Amino acid sequence: MPEFVAPAGGGTAGVQRATLLFTNKAKKACAVRGFPELIFIGKRGYEGVGSPFRHVRGGTPESILLEPDDQAYVTLLIPDPGVAGPGCVPVESQGIAVALAGTGDRKVYAERAAIVCAAEGTGVAEVGFFVKTVAE
Repeated sequence: MPEFVAPAGGGTAGVQRATLLFTNKAKKACAVRGFPELIFIGKRGYEGVGSPFRHVRGGTPESILLEPDDQAYVTLLIPDPGVAGPGCVPVESQGIAVALAGTGDRKVYAERAAIVCAAEGTGVAEVGFFVKTVAE
């Protein structure tokens, strides 16, 4: 189940950074690779709002083995609708729908209210590839 954790910091003017943490709650190991597929969800139900997240370029994603209770995270870059451009239609989002590779059409949801762009292709958020957390 994904959950938002403390902001990753380092945002730039007009862009918020957020961290989405994934925990393997299964009783056996699983692997993640690349990027989860994400889209903002609307205020009424779980319909998608706007464009799906784009994948951040650069680097090479690695396959990450997650034993039970291990965690991996992705960093999100979310444009501020106020500076996203004239095609941005600000709407209230209740969170993000998440689809992981190999799970078919099954989605899970991370709840976090935000104002986002609803127009297709304008103010599109980005997601980085999975990074395994390091146990302290």
